[in-house]
Amino acid sequence: MGQEQRDAVDRRSFLQGAAATGLFLAAPSALTAQDEPPKLPPVPEDPDTLVTNLADSLSRPRCEWSMPGRYPGVVAEVTVPGVMTEKGADETIVSAMLAASMKALTGTGSSQAAWMQFVGPEDRIGIKINPVGAPVSSTTHELTRAVIAALESAGISRQNIVFVDHYRHQLEKWGYDRELYPGIEAHCLHYKTGEGDAKETKGFDDLDQDAFFECDYVIPDEQNHLDSMLNGGPRSYFPKALTSGIDKLINIPILKHHRGCFTTLGLKNLAFGLTSNCFRGHQFVSRYIAEVCACPPIRDKTV
Repeated sequence: MGQEQRDAVDRRSFLQGAAATGLFLAAPSALTAQDEPPKLPPVPEDPDTLVTNLADSLSRPRCEWSMPGRYPGVVAEVTVPGVMTEKGADETIVSAMLAASMKALTGTGSSQAAWMQFVGPEDRIGIKINPVGAPVSSTTHELTRAVIAALESAGISRQNIVFVDHYRHQLEKWGYDRELYPGIEAHCLHYKTGEGDAKETKGFDDLDQDAFFECDYVIPDEQNHLDSMLNGGPRSYFPKALTSGIDKLINIPILKHHRGCFTTLGLKNLAFGLTSNCFRGHQFVSRYIAEVCACPPIRDKTV
């Protein structure tokens, strides 16, 4: 695709294409498929004046993998009529679509060669999916399995592939477990142990205390939300599973409605899905998404 063609993809054509998928035609309530979320904290008086550690992130040396990656601004689009059936996506077609898009992106002659531009046999790979709106609007298993098969074809063993996400119960609810994905573990920031009154929130000990996004906005009643935030205060920590557990991260986001910023794609899946204490981030959502993704743990590993 030439530059003129890329420039022609304006906001209207994007929305038309999105509407064709049915996602924008669904009511916002249908896209959540969850209980009503907790009431959001008050909005900062002027989000632009918040003080963050963005300057520190930008001062860190970048690497060859740092976002926006090897093909900044390039989009590979593949459309196959009939990929969606009454039972869901046709897995064979999905796999072929993924291979075609990777070859189109990289200009290589094979899917294996395309993937090997981003990963190597010795890499430990994390996969960030989005199970939040399951089953209405979530990363499909057909696409996830196609990505895993492609990684295996590039020489990555299953023992070196993990799922990395925020809430364990959402992953398990959508079937991301060892039964459906044998040999692949899931590392989550937030999970619970025990039953009934003995149930405990876990995950804080698995956070990397040396890797964080810091902002001087603390919600006034944070003590009422610590169960879902893992920690209060001005810092949002990254998990050790991201900072030291993997070498590369593959992001498989979804197009979904969000009442704070209308629609979300790849970056919110990373920023909110890979940090603790992100509940407050909804109140300065544009800065939170952008600045968290500028932090080295996400910026330098997402390929």
